[in-house]
Formats: sequence, C-alpha cells, structure tokens
Amino acid sequence: EKLKQEEEKRSRRQATLAYRADLEAQVKEKQHLQGEQRAQTLREDQQGLIQEQLIKCRRDQILARPESNTLSHPFRRTLRSANIMNP
Repeated sequence: EKLKQEEEKRSRRQATLAYRADLEAQVKEKQHLQGEQRAQTLREDQQGLIQEQLIKCRRDQILARPESNTLSHPFRRTLRSANIMNP
C-alpha cells in the first residue's frame, strides 16, 4: 500500500513537472512571438516614415519647378532676350 502511494505521488509530481515545463514553453513561445510582432511593427512604422519622407521630398521637388503654363516657349525666350539686348 505504501509503495503504491509513493508511486502515485511520484507519478503526480512528474505530471506536475511536465505540465509546468509545457506551460513555461508556451509562455516563452508567446513572448517570443510578441517580440517578433513588435519588431515587425517597428520595422513597418520606420519604413512608412521613410516612405513618407521620400514622398514629401519628391512632392517638394515637383512643386519647386515652374509650371509648364508659366514657362515661355524657347523661341519666345530667345526673342525676348534678343529684344532686351537690342531695344
């Protein structure tokens, strides 16, 4: 009877240890996945900010150019510069 109780006790202890080890492994895996998710989110945020800066820079370059309807035709520019030189 005593041997049987000892065996049951040992069996429960092993089951408890196995259960605890399984839970710890699950917690570690979850923490790892959460860390990976945070890192991925951070990378995506940084890429988004970089992309936004590139778009703003390109927009500013485009807006800094004179518009085509305000540019004079090359022939008119030549004529105007000739008129300025020879009034």
